[in-house]
Amino acid sequence: MLGRSVARLVLLLGSVLALVGGQSLASAVAASPGSAVWAAWRYTEPTLVFYGDRAQPWRMTGAADDLRAVLAGNDGPYAVVALEYEAKLDRLLRAGRTADPRDQARYFSEEIMPILRRAGYQPAETIEGLNTGRGTWVALRVWRRDG
Repeated sequence: MLGRSVARLVLLLGSVLALVGGQSLASAVAASPGSAVWAAWRYTEPTLVFYGDRAQPWRMTGAADDLRAVLAGNDGPYAVVALEYEAKLDRLLRAGRTADPRDQARYFSEEIMPILRRAGYQPAETIEGLNTGRGTWVALRVWRRDG
């Protein structure tokens, strides 16, 4: 009985944090120029498009080579939202209530850091929250182009 209550509390708290994270992302996107193009790497959940409503379509990528192609040329995106890490909730629950999600996570961004830096992008804000669509705790990093 207690296990179900804890699981419900985690899901409720995670949903609230995901909402806060989504609003943070919306603020970051809203602060960009209206015609700015945004891209995403390894995180293509519908909420990303919803919270970051743009006049220009998002450029969604899943592989490093796809991202490299999107960044090529002078018309590369204003910013890229990249999946920094993802932790499955079952691993977090097994690790206990004091577990740090980063210790239980699978990291992805090291694969693309050199690509983004060579293209003139720098890390900006990081947004953490529950991805309710996959049941995972995620961190998204916004990378912005210099200049």
